[in-house]
Amino acid sequence: AASGGRIYVPSLDRRVYQLDAATGARGWTFEAGGAVRASPTLANGILYVASEDQNLYVLDAATGNRLWTFDAEGAILSSPQVVGDRVYLATSNGKVFALDAATGNPRWEYPQPSK
Repeated sequence: AASGGRIYVPSLDRRVYQLDAATGARGWTFEAGGAVRASPTLANGILYVASEDQNLYVLDAATGNRLWTFDAEGAILSSPQVVGDRVYLATSNGKVFALDAATGNPRWEYPQPSK
């Protein structure tokens, strides 16, 4: 992910690095609970980071501060997608989630949880 002269690089060392695109100088670093294989998704100044530790971490792209976290109950191996006010993500155990992009509140999940 890249914007405003900054790039956001995932790493198997459980971190995401903010780097200056022109110089490579490191800005902030965020540590997740598991490897971050997929590229983060950047939308409206917010960075969405999928981790193998089953969490979606949502960060302020400028500061690296965590805004919210969502437990997806399965490793997230691909980049989340942001469309309008929703974040979509899929897990290694076959679940797909639609979340409110601002709060992380689930809008729906597939397959539907059994009652």
